[in-house]
Parts: sequence; C-alpha cells; structure tokens
Amino acid sequence: MNRIRAKLKSLRTKITLTTLAICALNAMAVNDRNYVFLFDCTASMKDNKCWESAKGFLKNQVEMLDPYSNVTIIPFQDKKNYPPINFVQRDFDWKAVESKFNEYIKNRHGGTGICDVWSKAMTKLEKGVDNYVVLLTDGREENTGHGQADVVKLLKKWKQDNRKDAYAFYVMLAPDANDMKRMAGGDGRNLFFIDANGKIPNFASIGGVPAIDSFLFSRPQRVTVPVSCGGEYKGVTVSSSDPHFSVSLVDGKISDGKAEFEITNKHGDVSTLNALIGKSHEVRAKVDGSASGLTVVNDFALKVVNKPERVLSSGAFNEDKPNIGKVHYYPKFLFWNEKKIDTVAFEFTPEFNDMARASGSTARFTVLDDGTTSYSLIIAGAELNSDSTFTVTPATARPVKVKVVFDNGAEDNRYKITLVAYDAARLDRIQATSPASDFSYEFYADFERDWNPLAHILLWIGVVLFVLLVLWFALLKRTFYPVIKVGTMQISSPYFSMRKIKGARRVILSSKPHKQSIFSRFFTGKIVSDVNPVWSSGDVVLEPASKGRLKLRTGTAYSVDPFAFTLIKGVDYVITDGQTNDKIDIRIY
Repeated sequence: MNRIRAKLKSLRTKITLTTLAICALNAMAVNDRNYVFLFDCTASMKDNKCWESAKGFLKNQVEMLDPYSNVTIIPFQDKKNYPPINFVQRDFDWKAVESKFNEYIKNRHGGTGICDVWSKAMTKLEKGVDNYVVLLTDGREENTGHGQADVVKLLKKWKQDNRKDAYAFYVMLAPDANDMKRMAGGDGRNLFFIDANGKIPNFASIGGVPAIDSFLFSRPQRVTVPVSCGGEYKGVTVSSSDPHFSVSLVDGKISDGKAEFEITNKHGDVSTLNALIGKSHEVRAKVDGSASGLTVVNDFALKVVNKPERVLSSGAFNEDKPNIGKVHYYPKFLFWNEKKIDTVAFEFTPEFNDMARASGSTARFTVLDDGTTSYSLIIAGAELNSDSTFTVTPATARPVKVKVVFDNGAEDNRYKITLVAYDAARLDRIQATSPASDFSYEFYADFERDWNPLAHILLWIGVVLFVLLVLWFALLKRTFYPVIKVGTMQISSPYFSMRKIKGARRVILSSKPHKQSIFSRFFTGKIVSDVNPVWSSGDVVLEPASKGRLKLRTGTAYSVDPFAFTLIKGVDYVITDGQTNDKIDIRIY
C-alpha cells in the first residue's frame, strides 16, 4: 500500500493520496469506525440486576470490533460525566475499564444525567467516519436540572438532523427506561431503541449504501455496506418484495462489521429496467439475523439512479485477472547457450460510448508493478518510470499494448501488474467501476526458469544410469554372479593355504596370478585367487552351487577322490594331478 501511494503521489495529480490508493486497490471500502459508549454507573444498575450483564455486553461488543476502530467509553451518573476512556480497539484493556466502573458506582449521586452525557457524546463524533453512539441505561432523567422532556428534545433533534454518518442506540435496561421510546416517537432512520429488559440482545444497524447507476445492472452487482457490530454471524437471510430487483446476502453472513449484498436485475436487460424505474428507484430489503443471534434494527436500502452514463470500456477487461503468458528461460550450460527471453504483453482498446464521445471524456492511466525489479514495463515503445502515464481520448483511442520484459535474474513466480486510472475527466464509469477514477485492472505474467536442455539431457542420463545401477546391485548382480556361502577353503598338502572365500563369486587355484580389475570386482563380485606351482597342469575353479556346495571345474589332467562334481562342506577331498602325480588335499569349512 505505501509503495502504491508513494508512486501515485509522484504523478502530481489533483486527486488526494487517499483517493488514489483506493483507486489502485479498486475496493468499495467501508469507512473507519468511531464508537461512543455511554455507560450508566448509577446504583440502580445493581438494584435492577443489570450491572453485570451490561458490563459483559460492553466487553463483548468492544472485543469484536475491528482492531483499528476508535472507541470512547463515557461513564456517567447524575451530572457527573467521568473522564472519557479513549483508545483504539487493539489497545482495549477491559480490567482497567471495569476497575473504573466499579469505583464510580460506589460514589454518591442523586440521579441519572442522560442529557449531560449525551451532549458530551456529541463532542466525540468525527467527520468522515461512521459513528455509533450506544447508550446503556436503566433509568430516566431526574434530579439533574433536566427532565424527560429535555431528553426527548435531544433525541428528536438527532432524528431530524438525519446524519448519514452517525447512528444512535438507546439500550433500555429496565422498565424505567422504556417510556423513552414512546415519548421520542419510536425509532428513526438513525436512532434505534433496544429493549434489553432481562437480556441485552446482539443488535446491529445496516449503514448507508451509495447510489448505483442502472446501467451497471447488465450483470448482478455487489455492494459492501457497513454494519455497526463486529464479530461473525452466519445463517443471515434477506427478503425483498421489490418488483425489479432480487437481493441476497453473499455467503449468508455478516462478518467483521460488513455485509456484502448482491443485487440482480429481474428483467435481464437494462433497457427494460430503465423504462420501468423512471429517474430513480429505491430497493428495500429486510435483513433477518435471528437464526444467528443477531437483531438487525433497520432495513437495507439501495438507490438505483437511471441516467445516461459516460462510459469507457474494453473487451479486454471482461476477463477477471487474466494471465497474459508464461516466459520460459534457461541459462547457459557448457557449450549450450542461454535461451533468449520472450516478451509477453497485455493489450486493450479503449472504447468510449456515444455520451462519452459527445462530452469529450478522457482518462489517464498508469501501470503499477508489484514492487519487483525482475521486469520492466514498456508502453508504446517507451519504458515506464515513476512519472509515466498515458492518456486516452475518443479522438486518439487506439490499441494500447503493455509489454512485460523480464530480466534473466527473475525468480520463478507469478507477477501481478495493475492498470490504474488515476484521473478521469467527464467519465462516469470505466468498465463496471464507478466512479471511473476508482478503476484498476489486474493481470498476471509468469516467469519460469527451466533447465538448460543439455543439463536436462545429462540429468536424465544420470537418472537412467542410477536406476540401472540400483537394478543391477539389488537384483541382477546376484542372479548373474551368485556368491559362495561357505566360509573357508583349506589346502593342507603339499602346501598349506587357508583362504576366506565366503562372499566371493569364484575361487581360482592356479600356478600363476589372476588379476581382477576394480571395475570387475565392484560390478561382478570378488574373485579369490590361490597361487602355487603345484597347479602347473592347469587352473582349478570353484564356484557357488546350490545348498551351500561348491561347483568344481578342473582340466582333464586332474581327478578328484572321492569323485564329485561339487564339493561338500566338511569332506576331505584329494585332487590328483595325472601329469605330475601330485596329490593336493583340500577341505571346505
């Protein structure tokens, strides 16, 4: 928000900074809130058994307010308006407030001073915000130099003033307070009497709603209106007998001091609607929150104005938050060069209606990025800077292209760009946004950093090799190259040799060394070699066989006693060389 405000300020427009920020966000914002609670601290509050319930109600109501709401609590008795307790909701300290209440109610007093505390409350109202005055009392004006007639006069004046930014709630906590509603002529547009005998209900008023031009009802319109209470209430319903519009509450709830209503044109086309409603029409609807425990004290009212509009629109704005494209980039890798970065663009053609053309309407736009330095924006061939704007008029309306040029250092992300109309002359509406100066339109561009194709190829080669290695060592190696499961081979004559052969895939008895490469040993398994001149007539090879035996492979010069093709663990064997008559004693353990 601060970045947008700073940039709009640099444009040196005649519109205030706050208005421009609202334009950039395209929000129908609810005003700031100012709450003034007038709390009766007379002894009768305890006598009438409403002291604790009134304190609990006040505590609960303040805790549910928006954290940035201004709150003033004024405790009172007869003519004693105790020092106002002022704070912002997020700083609410109920223990400190309750401590003052409990102190004040012990003080001596002679009556209930509603007139004086009401006058004090009027000094706490603020301009430009929504004000809510809540009077919590169980009595009537007496022993203060004023009477009930004076209170009535104040309340009637409040109703006559009919302030659109202030609402008052007279909470009647006991029978003595109830006569006031009758004497003051009942509720008004901005004054409501709350019957709280026995229990204080959760109550709320629906705030004022700005007028909406009939032209907008080519599609359903949503309006957000202020509600006096905080908290969330679900299952709220709306009923209306209006012949031209249907009214509903979005999601069926009132939440955080706001209600969002959707109003739909029953006639479908705007021309039929315009012919039926005359110059203006008031849509009234009743809000029922009883199912959620909320008493809504007034009806919802919306004014629809039928007048020719000066409109700027574009078919490009029909899509909600479009994605204008994805830019792919990959860096240089070895001898493969980086990818050239593509440019993506959002293009719109301003279209003025007949009334706008006749009025000579104009609109000035700028484009706000999201604060990133990952890309630059180009309009009409010129790169935007902090003061860059462009103006469209009926005479110069032509396609406008906003190019997004990414830097190669950009991160993978979706980037938001906002087109803002910060100044509109003789225009009522841009697309569906009224006033026109509130218009903003968001679109998005994606940046994705890919792998260099060469790196990608090498990666997959590596993955394939890795899979093959896992497959080989986990399954195939032992299938093609089984290992010996017996532990030791011993030759006792004509020479002595004892070799550990468990885990080896082959044993070679030879008169000359047999070398095995590291690669062979790693991928096929260990070969144990026993070298002695006695094996001069050829090599003898031992390999694994089933059931822990060893397969014996010899040349024609050798014979085995006892005769066997496989050697069994624990049996003494004699291998005889037929050419030299050497006898070699061998045993497997």
